[in-house]
Amino acid sequence: MRGIVITGRPGSGKTTLFNRLVETARSRGLSVGGFICPEVRRSGSRVGFRIVDIWSGAEAWLARVDGCYEGPRIGKYHVCRDEALSVGLPALERAVEEADLVAIDEIGPMELRLRELRAAMVKALGSGKPYIVVAHYRLSDGEILSLLSDAARIVVDPYSRPAAHRKALQALEELLRR
Repeated sequence: MRGIVITGRPGSGKTTLFNRLVETARSRGLSVGGFICPEVRRSGSRVGFRIVDIWSGAEAWLARVDGCYEGPRIGKYHVCRDEALSVGLPALERAVEEADLVAIDEIGPMELRLRELRAAMVKALGSGKPYIVVAHYRLSDGEILSLLSDAARIVVDPYSRPAAHRKALQALEELLRR
């Protein structure tokens, strides 16, 4: 096993579990590199997603409903190509070069529409470093699925959250022993 893949429907708790695993790895003395893409809400409505470098804390818009139009459109969101790449690419490069563990939340439609970011994710996953990733529940990219084939797969849903957390922590223990 080379990594852990967390998947599930939107709102199931994937990011919460991802953050818990990253913090557990850090508490064991591992350096973690990569990115996380938290949602941004205003007045109770989701208005976009940020991309945050796990190592440095640098952040930028990944996608938003208004204000950036240089990237592709995914549903109601416009991907903020230049901003997202300015954080995502260095985060993955540093993860491959310096971190003990690569962490990506998430490999989904927005991230994959940026060809340079997709290429950096492929490079990071193919680097041989252990990884923790959140994969969109409908991920269909054959190359990335192949790179994720040697991983513990954790499916999170609101009803199995405690069991998924236990299974993920056990998988992390096994990954850290290697």
